[in-house]
Amino acid sequence: MQFLQRYPKIQADLHFSDERINIIAEGYDLAIRMGQIEDLELISRWLTEVAMVLVAAPSYLATHGIPEQVQDLRNHTAVLTQKKFDHWIVGGETVRLRWRMSTGSMVMTRNAVRNGPGIARMPSFFAAGDLADGTLKRVLPGFDVPGFAATALYPRSVVPSLALRTLLSALPGWCA
Repeated sequence: MQFLQRYPKIQADLHFSDERINIIAEGYDLAIRMGQIEDLELISRWLTEVAMVLVAAPSYLATHGIPEQVQDLRNHTAVLTQKKFDHWIVGGETVRLRWRMSTGSMVMTRNAVRNGPGIARMPSFFAAGDLADGTLKRVLPGFDVPGFAATALYPRSVVPSLALRTLLSALPGWCA
């Protein structure tokens, strides 16, 4: 919100979704996406690498035990944001997880995992508050969970407005 305070004439119409919408067809000026980007109609600008963590509710860990090795995850249940992400790379090993719930939304994944149905993989910044207050606990903290790129995208066919150019110049500082 510092951006809007600094530039009071800019209006921001924000939409948050885990779905991959067509930003050109839907008329968006900018999208920020996570992961690999493969769209030739869009200009992409790398913003930052997003760190990931595995988390679970203390109640889940008390009932099902705390995984100590990567392969222990096979004996646990996952809460997924999308069911196609049922293979996690942890500590350099790929593990396919059993899952009970796929939410379609990172917000819903976090809300669900707080109630103890399983272990989730999520961006560390997204879990930070819950980790700090003990609502969630890190799982396998000694093992690396690869992150992914956050990328700003905007239509190649459109000359960016002054507002969009100003926002693009400010984004890397917010993501650091």
